[in-house]
Amino acid sequence: RTGRGRGEMSQAASEAAARSAAAPRPMLSEAQQEALRGRLALHRRVNPFAYEEKLGPWELVKCALGIVLVPVRFLLAVLCMLALAGVCEAAIHCGYNPNKPLGTIRRIIMIPQPYLCRLMMLIFGYYWIDIRGKRAKRAEAPIMVVASHSAFMDSFLLGYLIGPASALSKASVFKTPLFGSVARATQAIPVERGTSDGRKKALDEFVRRAQSDEKWGQLFSFPEGTCTNRKALIQFKKGAFVPGMPIQPILVEWPYVHFDPSWTSGSSRVYLVLRLLTQFYNRCRVTYLPVYTPNEEEKADPELYAENVRQHMARKLGIPTTEHSYEDSFLAMAAHKAKLNTRTLDFQFGDVKLHNLDLQEAKRLLRRFGSDPAVKKSGRMNVKQFARALRVPLSDPVREAFDLLDTDEDGEIDYASFLVGLTFISENATPSDGVDLLFEALADPASHKIDAKRLKKVLADVFRRPDARLVNSLMAAADPNKTGSVDKEAFSAFVQKNPELLVIGLKVADRYQATGNRKVSILSPTEASARSKAARAKTEEAAAAETELATSKGPAVDSDSEDEEDKA
Repeated sequence: RTGRGRGEMSQAASEAAARSAAAPRPMLSEAQQEALRGRLALHRRVNPFAYEEKLGPWELVKCALGIVLVPVRFLLAVLCMLALAGVCEAAIHCGYNPNKPLGTIRRIIMIPQPYLCRLMMLIFGYYWIDIRGKRAKRAEAPIMVVASHSAFMDSFLLGYLIGPASALSKASVFKTPLFGSVARATQAIPVERGTSDGRKKALDEFVRRAQSDEKWGQLFSFPEGTCTNRKALIQFKKGAFVPGMPIQPILVEWPYVHFDPSWTSGSSRVYLVLRLLTQFYNRCRVTYLPVYTPNEEEKADPELYAENVRQHMARKLGIPTTEHSYEDSFLAMAAHKAKLNTRTLDFQFGDVKLHNLDLQEAKRLLRRFGSDPAVKKSGRMNVKQFARALRVPLSDPVREAFDLLDTDEDGEIDYASFLVGLTFISENATPSDGVDLLFEALADPASHKIDAKRLKKVLADVFRRPDARLVNSLMAAADPNKTGSVDKEAFSAFVQKNPELLVIGLKVADRYQATGNRKVSILSPTEASARSKAARAKTEEAAAAETELATSKGPAVDSDSEDEEDKA
């Protein structure tokens, strides 16, 4: 009697094991899923490049009343800028030499420069500048570092406070009308940011002037390297700290109640200028901090010197520091162009850069993430929007990938999860010959190419109703030259640019084969949830049967327990 019970259990265990073996393997192993959860646990931080509009009723009234000031102020600003450029051009034509300090004649010609800069600030409504502390002389501090760098008025403010002082400036500024004349006349140092040689050349010139005994004016630098919203100090570039000489930190603040003048990557330049011209009164505060003299350790390590000064300035400003860098500003500009929610970039690119992610890949997936208007507005996406972003039908493999990224299980993911998660899955869930396998599944056996007709047929064999727009979209992306077909080389290039599609494609093919070439249905959320529960129940049933089978190999069961055993 006990033998019969064991036989039935053995058969049940075998069937359960067969069902378990027939089921497709998960996209990631348990260890890989744990590693993915660790990567997705990014620390959410303040976004120093976000611009938050505060256009309330009072501000609307001010704009309506102040619009009459715009033409007058704009005309005065243009005239002032032309006068400033004229003074600078005159100085340039009187013995301009970028390798030598300003001579006596050029210094005399440049005398109107700080007054014209102050006039420009008056035109924009900065009637009073709150100046605190005392400016140090060059003998005390050859270099001044300024933070936060947040508004386009910073240049006019420092032109008024410091006069014709040398600063690091983008090489493109020198080619800009009007502003290029100012940059050359003030002996600014051009920086070719796109090349390492260009950056090194600019740094060498900066160090040479700082250590020179010639009559160079004080050097100043915006160590953040880009504009922020003043909510935090981002990473300082080490250039100003390489000479290892005493510096004077200068704090610049633009207090406001309703209108934020921040010139960030997430704001419209034209809009900000117009809004600034409609303001009746704007405020500015400058604080000269005591000269910071580096110790021997800081002199030997410019990065340590820069970090200590940054922390010192952040404490005085009463704001935190973040590890956002210049790359984050490029990503913020891409998000602004895509009209994405400002909360989309609530992480530091440095946190995800550690995982073999480069800026171009981050931009590509940012455009993919923001392809849905609803996602642009909310900054989050659900599983349907996830499928549309990947340009694939909503199916079990897509849901499986989404569930891996949805670590808090609220049915939505943000851009950080989309970026880090898809990259991780693409790296870890794709076999080395994945491109070959997927191409063989999609290509026509006769021509060894993929065309729209063949792709539609394959999708029709897998899904019930393949969307014709989906087929056309995939073909257009894979065949940018519109040849009508995609060979293996072009397909490999397409997959290399869109690695996440390879993962989904292989999982669909895997499940298609596992179901014996039966069509894979596109499930609704309710159906998918029910099927997921059923699959888990089958897995638990198989595990329980295997456990019972293992324990049944012990001592013989008493005949009185036969009924209970049969029930089990």
